[in-house]
Amino acid sequence: MKKYDCVVVGAGAAGLQLLWRLLDSEKLRDWEILVVDSGEAVRRPKTWSFWAESPGPWAEIAVS
Repeated sequence: MKKYDCVVVGAGAAGLQLLWRLLDSEKLRDWEILVVDSGEAVRRPKTWSFWAESPGPWAEIAVS
């Protein structure tokens, strides 16, 4: 079983902000981080998404 230094539960606004801060920290760059999210499909989102307008910093690691 693979081991992680940190697990972020939820890829909502708070989870992604936490992940961004962890990845931006020079002390934590070598950490193995796992992000766990329910991944429920949203058929008709009721909020505006920045990511729909431009790729943003998560474009390289986002999986849809």
